[in-house]
Amino acid sequence: MTRKRTIVSFAITLSGLLLAASVFFFLNAGSWLLLHDKPPERLDVIFTFSENPLRDIYSRELARQHPSAIRIICAADWRLKGTTKDAYFQKFVDGPEDSARTIYNDSLQSTFIETLFLKKCLLDIIAKNNHQLSSQTDSVINVGLVSNIFHLRRIHLLTKRLTHLKNVNYFCLAVPDSMEWVHYGAYKRWWKSPETTKCVLREWPRIAAIGLF
Repeated sequence: MTRKRTIVSFAITLSGLLLAASVFFFLNAGSWLLLHDKPPERLDVIFTFSENPLRDIYSRELARQHPSAIRIICAADWRLKGTTKDAYFQKFVDGPEDSARTIYNDSLQSTFIETLFLKKCLLDIIAKNNHQLSSQTDSVINVGLVSNIFHLRRIHLLTKRLTHLKNVNYFCLAVPDSMEWVHYGAYKRWWKSPETTKCVLREWPRIAAIGLF
């Protein structure tokens, strides 16, 4: 009887711990996704992930603040998709110098592929500028990763896994709360809004998948 009671007691305790962990995870699943770094004083590269046009708008604001930065645009979203490179440059890029610092790609269809494209671009930038960087005291490249705040946790994990490069610092720069359709605070009670519920339920399986490779 004593052994049986011990087993029952252990099972009840374990069930209680699992239930508590599940409740804790559920309540914090939305808040944990949110990631936003303070922008550095200098950005060398601004990489804009596709899908949401607010990301492109914010990246253009950052480009105005950092006019010497190289801007990389992934444009497979509902507003820019189908827009030719020439049409985009004519509307949003000012002059030949700005054009030379802008890379535009509208053929990338996932965050994973976009992250691989980021690594390719950074390797090209490092190869072209290595002689200049090695002669500078500060040879670190600061890269701003622009997306919506719920998306940046997955981006952070992917860049750590796929694009770990020496002397490259990544900054997760979220579309400001004032620009968002769904404000940051809504993710604290993510299950109460269809928009936040959709984001959370979409992000978590994709985050879990990162651990499989």
